[in-house]
Amino acid sequence: QKGISDILDAEASSLTVSFSSPNKNNAATAMGYSLKKDPSVEYCMEAMDSFNFLPNEVEPTNWMLNQCRMSGGASGGPWIQPMNAATGSGTV
Repeated sequence: QKGISDILDAEASSLTVSFSSPNKNNAATAMGYSLKKDPSVEYCMEAMDSFNFLPNEVEPTNWMLNQCRMSGGASGGPWIQPMNAATGSGTV
């Protein structure tokens, strides 16, 4: 029964992993455990954006969620795109 187990995989299914480039301007959900709000999970969802460090780069090399203001320590968590909030499924 959902909601009574202390075992993570009994409560949540796994997510698909992809190593292809994300879809710019499509919504992405970022998740992470912040130091400030430990052990709470922080998350945000917004359109993904990109930028280049060098002016001659043709393809985007750095991806960001520009307005996402999660607190310190939350970085390093998964970015899920697309995310199905109803089922909790998506691709990391």
